[in-house]
Amino acid sequence: MAKMIVSDEARKEFSSFRRAFEEVNSTLKTKFSQVYLYVSESMDMFVYILNMLFY
Repeated sequence: MAKMIVSDEARKEFSSFRRAFEEVNSTLKTKFSQVYLYVSESMDMFVYILNMLFY
């Protein structure tokens, strides 16, 4: 797969997004375990794709 050139600003935005997701993910995990499983699986794939693009 071809790699993209990504600016430092885009990397910082992605890191911010990831931290925000981890916070929401933690809240969902403690309150809604079934919803957490669905969101976690969906976001794992999303994060995997973003990692392929950015790193």
